[in-house]
Amino acid sequence: MALSQKQVQVGSSAIVKSTSEKRRGLAIPMRSTSAGRLATSIGETLDLERISTALTDGDNENPFRQDRTMGSAMVFDAGSPAVRARIMSRLRVVFAEFERQQRYRLLAESIEWEQQGPELILTFKYHNLEADEIKPFSQKFGG
Repeated sequence: MALSQKQVQVGSSAIVKSTSEKRRGLAIPMRSTSAGRLATSIGETLDLERISTALTDGDNENPFRQDRTMGSAMVFDAGSPAVRARIMSRLRVVFAEFERQQRYRLLAESIEWEQQGPELILTFKYHNLEADEIKPFSQKFGG
């Protein structure tokens, strides 16, 4: 019996295994395991780490002008309309690159903002193109 990529042979029967469980990458932040090896992340944890890092990472390679990230405003002034617009702009840029790499697609109609005291919470759904799954994402700003 030939098995598809989503099936694993266990004893005499085949079980379906999600493709998102098979994906593995370096854990972020980078750290070591108790055995001294680099820690890795699998599946949804890997996705969340990639997206979180991409949203806060700068795309400027000039060492003297590293001011292209969200900066301290996303922590201290997250409720302002200007900061929300910068966060949305960054979100679109990040997911345009992810989609070009055929990793994730932002489901723009699912974007929601929630204000909880000093914290601003951004939630949205994305389509994981590698695993063909729709997943939720949530990120706190401020506080």
